Amino acid sequence: MAAYPFLLYLLFFSFLILFLHLIRRQRKKITVSSLFIWERMVQTSRKVFLSPRLRSVILLMLQIGVLVFLVLGAAGISVQRTRKMYKEDLFLVLDVSLSMGASTKEGSRLDSAKKTAEKMIRNLASGKGMIIATLGGDPGVVMPFTGEKKELLQALAGITVTDTAGEREAGLRSLLSSAEMEDYHAVFVTDTPLSPDFLSSLSEDLEIRYVGEPQDNLAVTAFASRPPLHGRYDRDFYLEITSYASRDIRAPVYVEFDDGTVKSMEGFFPAGEKVRMVFPFDGFLASRAEARIDYPDALESDNHAYEVIRKQGTLRLLLVTPGNPALERLLTLLPETTVTVTGKGVRGTGGADVVIYDRLSPGILEPGRYIFIDVLPPGFSFFPAGDFRREPVVVGKPNHPLTRYDVFDGIALWGGEAFSGEDTPLLLAANKPVVSVYEGDGIKWIRLSPNLFSSDLIFRPAFPVLFGEGIQWLMEGSAESGDLTAGEPLPGALPLSEVSLLGPDGQIQRLNSDPHGLVYADTSRAGFYRLYQGEKETLLAVRPAGGDESDLRTALPPADRGVPELAGAGRAARRRLDMLMLGFALVLLLGEYLLSGREPTE
Repeated sequence: MAAYPFLLYLLFFSFLILFLHLIRRQRKKITVSSLFIWERMVQTSRKVFLSPRLRSVILLMLQIGVLVFLVLGAAGISVQRTRKMYKEDLFLVLDVSLSMGASTKEGSRLDSAKKTAEKMIRNLASGKGMIIATLGGDPGVVMPFTGEKKELLQALAGITVTDTAGEREAGLRSLLSSAEMEDYHAVFVTDTPLSPDFLSSLSEDLEIRYVGEPQDNLAVTAFASRPPLHGRYDRDFYLEITSYASRDIRAPVYVEFDDGTVKSMEGFFPAGEKVRMVFPFDGFLASRAEARIDYPDALESDNHAYEVIRKQGTLRLLLVTPGNPALERLLTLLPETTVTVTGKGVRGTGGADVVIYDRLSPGILEPGRYIFIDVLPPGFSFFPAGDFRREPVVVGKPNHPLTRYDVFDGIALWGGEAFSGEDTPLLLAANKPVVSVYEGDGIKWIRLSPNLFSSDLIFRPAFPVLFGEGIQWLMEGSAESGDLTAGEPLPGALPLSEVSLLGPDGQIQRLNSDPHGLVYADTSRAGFYRLYQGEKETLLAVRPAGGDESDLRTALPPADRGVPELAGAGRAARRRLDMLMLGFALVLLLGEYLLSGREPTE
């Protein structure tokens, strides 16, 4: 179709070009004495040039082609193609968790997801609309239902990646249950496969669009400081770096303090392994520190971790027990520690670095570091392994930090019940676990199956070794220092008064605590925050989610669920061909010029 169809009449000038070619030029007759020289020139020219008749036809075609393309370009010729449109209202959910910030050829995984979403917005059929929600930390709607494509595109452009963990399945279920899904077709754009059990449990029609590809990555998965239990230094900084890579990597690691001091160490990170590093520090301590890997991997955000340094320099222990004088006495002898003893349950960790439950069980196990004595951690699977009947204790894993000293063999057990579960046994008696350890999902624990009064452990050198080395092992590699993971609520039981939070971006949030003492704020960005409550100021460190979010090696399956039905006859899209026609005309004109300039001699 042409924008200016009346210009197509100019094509009749092609007959004029044809007429001019048909008119033969009258040749001038000249009498010469001999044709000998001219015959040789004609023979030579015929070897080099096309025959006059063929050359004339080619020139005619080129000239007519130039005219045709110029006229079509001037007339605004265009082609029409039918774009298939979504004929359903859409509920679009974008994953904005930490891993979506991984770099790709298009910028980042989120950039790829936004391009996919932009095409869906532009392909909405007339009268249809969309809801846009994000999933990363707390799920939420960023654009309520609307059919205005300009508003949808503006909302899409403002979405950014967070440093939070995805919690994709729980968050997606929450979002889908909050909408009347019989009126919408749900589309989830993510970089992480969902489990088949979760997908089969959904009653809603869900389409999944995957972005990204497997990539190598290094991540700071833990960063903490504390007074050393042994040694001459004032402070130990523990750093754990996990390699989610298919090859060994060497990279420098730095710990930078806000007073300008920098500590560095060259790191070697074997493929797929965790590496723990210790930075001993002696001297004046600043108020905060940042750990950094200097390596250009796929995900920059998890190359950093943040730590607020407690200036009081003490390790806080909380002992929850109905009464245990021997253990209380031992804990007070540990250097640079404060011990709080209670016989009542506490909420979470109660602000302590290590919580010891002696024959009393916590109601809910939150992320933290624990020692369980004759009690089972809640929320985990355990099964009875039998009773202890004076069997000798043997070391099951002599290379573990808790059992590296030869002081545990021969401990007498007078009774008690053994349980096996998800933790790893270190000490055993007749293949029944006596001391076990666990590490995962932000939780570390040491579990003693019998209570301390059912053995002679408290009378042996193994007693202070077990608890001293155990507390040191619990603190090693821990990123828990009273601070937060991105997306978590603010810590502590704040009173019902107005508080404000200054984030790493320099923006102030005004907040109010709920009746349970928790203050919910936007902590989706890693970095340092300042919490103001009246005249009190508290410095907090928020670390990236890390863990599974930093593992970018997963291969993505094809999107094979619930492809939405498209309208067969959608809105027509036109494409102007002006510049293309002009380009063709110039090419043909150049060919005509070159060919006409090579005149044969006849």
